[in-house]
Parts: sequence; C-alpha cells; structure tokens
Amino acid sequence: MKAGCSSRKQGPSSAIGAIFFLCALLWGGAHGFCPFRCLCNEDTLTVWCDGAALDVVPITLNPVLQELHLNGNKIKSIAASFTVYQNLKFLDMSQNLLSSLGKDNFLEQKHLRVLHLNSNRVTGLKKKAFVGLSALKILRLDGNVIAEIDDEVFEPLYSLENLDLSRNSISSLSSSSFSGLLNLKELLLRDNKLTRIPTDSFQNVRSLKSLDLGMNDMRLVPKDSFHSLHRLQVLSLDSCGIHIIENGAFLGLESIVSLFLQDNELQNVPIDVLLDIPFLQELHVGKNKLRSLGPNDFKGMRSLRTISVNGEDLLETIENGTFADAHQLERLIISHNKVLGHVEPGTFRGLDNLRFLSLRGNQFTTFHEDMLPWDKLDVFDVRDNPLICNCSLMWLWALLKRENFTSYGEDVTRVRCKSPPIVSDQLLLDVGPDELDCQYRSLKQILAVALTGTAVIVAAVVVLIFWHRYKYAAKQKNKLGQSKRTLYQYGQNSENFSPILSQIVQQPFKSPAIAEL
Repeated sequence: MKAGCSSRKQGPSSAIGAIFFLCALLWGGAHGFCPFRCLCNEDTLTVWCDGAALDVVPITLNPVLQELHLNGNKIKSIAASFTVYQNLKFLDMSQNLLSSLGKDNFLEQKHLRVLHLNSNRVTGLKKKAFVGLSALKILRLDGNVIAEIDDEVFEPLYSLENLDLSRNSISSLSSSSFSGLLNLKELLLRDNKLTRIPTDSFQNVRSLKSLDLGMNDMRLVPKDSFHSLHRLQVLSLDSCGIHIIENGAFLGLESIVSLFLQDNELQNVPIDVLLDIPFLQELHVGKNKLRSLGPNDFKGMRSLRTISVNGEDLLETIENGTFADAHQLERLIISHNKVLGHVEPGTFRGLDNLRFLSLRGNQFTTFHEDMLPWDKLDVFDVRDNPLICNCSLMWLWALLKRENFTSYGEDVTRVRCKSPPIVSDQLLLDVGPDELDCQYRSLKQILAVALTGTAVIVAAVVVLIFWHRYKYAAKQKNKLGQSKRTLYQYGQNSENFSPILSQIVQQPFKSPAIAEL
C-alpha cells in the first residue's frame, strides 16, 4: 500500500486524512464500513446517510466513494472530513448545523461536480473556502444566513454553471464578488436584502443565461442595470416593490426571452422599456397596480407567446385591441383578479395561435360563445368565476361534455355555478338542460312567435275590413252623386222628380256584410 504515500510535505489535515485512509483500508479492505442507519451500495459507490443523526462526517466509508448523501444530520464541522474521499462526484451536506466552511476543506475534491450546502447556518464565505473544486458545476448555498462574501471567494470555481445564494442575508456585492465565474449560467440571489441592482458585480458573469433577483427590496431599476449581460435569457425581478423602471433599464438584454415583473408596484405595463427587448416571448406583469389593459400596453411586442396577468386587485376591464399586436400569442393567463368581470367584444380577435387560455378566478358571470373560438383551444380554464348558469351557457355545457381538457394534472372541466340558487355550487356538467332553463325559454320563444304571428294576422284582417268598407262607401257615394245629377236633370218636371225622390228617401243605407267582403 506504499502507493498511498507521498514524498511532499503535508499539513496536519493531510496527515490526519492519511491516517484515516489507512484505517479505512485496514478495517474494511476494498469496501469500507457502513455506519448504522446508513445505506451503502458498493456497486454504484453511493452512500445514503440522510437523517441518520450523525454529528460528524463518517470516515470509514469506501475510499473510492463517488456519491455521499448526508442530508438532515447534526454535523457542525467539515474540517478534514473529505480528504480520504478523493473520488467524490456528488456531496449533499444540506440541513445540517454548519456555521462555517473553513479553508481548504475541499482541497482533494478535484472530481466533485455537485455540492449541496443549503439550509445550514453559514454566516459568511471566506477566501479559500472552495479551493480544489475546479470541476464543480453546481453549488447550493441557499437557506443559510450569509451576510458577507469575500472578494474572489468563488475564483477557484471556474467550471461552475449554477450558483444558488437565495434565502440569505446578502445586502451588498462588490465588483469582485463573482470574480472567476466565467462559465456561470444561472445565478440565484432571490430573497436577500439587496436594495439596488448589483450592476458592477455582473461584469464577471457575462455568460449568465438566468438571473433571479426576486424578493429583494429594490424599488428602482436604473438605466443600464444589466448592460453587460448580453446572453441573459431569463430575468426575474418579481416581488421587489419596484415603483419605477427607468428608460434604458433593459438595454443590452437582446437575448431575453422571459421576464418576470409580477408582484411589484407598477401602475402601468412599462411598454417603453419593454420595447428594448426585441425578442421577448414570455411576460409576467400581474399583482401590480394595473386598473385596466388597453391597446397601448403591449403595442409593438410582436414576439410575445405568453402573457400572464394574475392577482390584480384593481384590474376591472380589458379593452378591445389590447392584444392586437401579439399575433404570436400561444398562452394567455388572466386569472384571480379580484374585480375583473368585463372583456370588451373583439378583445381576442386575431389570436389565431392561441392554444391555452386561463380566465380562472375572476368575476365573470357569463362567457359569450363568440368571445373566441373555444373549440380550437387545447386548454381553457374558466373555473372559480361566479357564473349564472342559464341557457346562455348551454354552449359551454355542451363543449365541456365533449372535450376532456386537462392542465398540469387538473381537470379544468370542473366549472361550478354560482346562481341561480337551484344550481348553486353545482358543477356545470352535472346541471341538465332543463335546469339551465332552456326548455322553458324555448317554450316562451315559441309562444312569443305564435302571439306575434297572430297579432300580425289580426292586424292584416282589420286593415282589409277597413279598406273594403272604405271602397264600399266610396262606391255608394258615387251612386248617390249619380242620383242627384238625375234629379237635377229632371227637376223641371215634377212628374218625373217625385217618384225618384220618394224612392231614394225610402231606400235605407245598408252596411256591407263581412261575408260580402
């Protein structure tokens, strides 16, 4: 076993590690000893000691171990704990009691690719904490109480692609905080105590594709905040209390496809700054202070494929033309807005690519069949609205009966009625056509048509009667006129006049019978 020795000078920690290494070989041969409550797989070279109540890192495991899980134990220190395990590729030390990472404790872990140190009690990151981790790809430090980060502490991690520093107490970052992270693709700084955009710190992470700054108290997004992040594709600025986004704040973000601005204090969709992101495909702007959505809110944003407006307290209406420029829109999510109950006719006209629509949890009492081509959607969700279930929703009842829509494992056909009382809180699918009042409405319509037809016929008969009476009276008047002319002609001759006058006077006027008409 002389191959395990080295002629170079070794410090105390290396000497201790070597002793442990020799003990492990002597104790377990080529395998090692598996501690109580642990599960060891010698074929995959993996050990699970999750929740095993360990207070130290076990040092009697197989020296060629590749994967070690120590999640949920009571370990307070990692000093000289991993020297013997030089082949490790995966190490999970999450949910322990670590308050410090010390220095040079990962010096021999040149093959380690994934390191989980989240949910501990680490207060700061000191230089040389990560020396030796040249192959590390993923580092989780979220859920600690980190307040200070030494400059250049991450410099040994030149292969790192994912760094999670969320849920800590970081209030500031220097221009050298991320020095050396030339290949970093994803950076999470969510839920810290940052009060401004750490623009200078981004100079060293130019390969970044995803940046999460959500849940920090940054009320202003200044001009040129992200000017060095030309490769950034996803930016999260949600839940930051943002009031103002200055013009030019998003300059340089020509690769952005997803932007999260929900849960802030914006009173309008910031269209002026959004136009600086020419290829933006996904936009989340809900839970702000929006009162309405109109034709200017998404004007010129022709690349949008997803729009989400959720959780607005003041949004009342969506105007016709709001989505007129969003011809590529595929997903539209307008849900859980407390007072939204009106969408102007024609609002969704022209959205030929729309395949997913959520209008869930608003204040709509009905949905019109001509609002959009519902049957062309892959999924639509209109649940949790105070629907009045009457015959006007018969089309929706029939469509839900025919289709079996599902979304994220949810049955979106479970649409409930709010009123009338007879069907309150019932599923629309369980309500029959008779309860939707369609039969009664059809009877009323038939009766209305019958009464209207009868009224028209009666009116026509009355008109005809008066017309014929008028014609008959005119005819009689004409006869009377002829008689008077006859009298005038024979007026000189009393012998001819008397019989004729007597005949006219004695002849009574007779109205024409209806049968004659």
